Amino acid sequence: MVDVHGDRRPSDPVEPLPAVSSTDLQITGDLAVVGLRGPLADTELDRFNAVMREALTPPVRRIVVDARAVTAWADGGLELLAAASAQARLDGIDVVISGLGAAQRSTLRALGRRD
Repeated sequence: MVDVHGDRRPSDPVEPLPAVSSTDLQITGDLAVVGLRGPLADTELDRFNAVMREALTPPVRRIVVDARAVTAWADGGLELLAAASAQARLDGIDVVISGLGAAQRSTLRALGRRD
């Protein structure tokens, strides 16, 4: 991609962005959106856990976890996602998990999560 000045942007297919993990949280009113991207390494799972704890605070009544941009799941990542989702449900918070592949959805179902 080229910007208005003719310079290449890092999103160019020729210059791919580095595989950086990230867990972001945005709270708007009673909605929390947790965005996941990159390969989720064990250290990123700690960040995800902290973000989910923060999202479980009032006035949040609904959490959307967007996992479309996850390129690889660390061991225990889906288990942590299922556990965080279960905790939110116990607290009366609706959780929607989007962007999972068939294998990840199957694993979550096996862990007791229905998405």
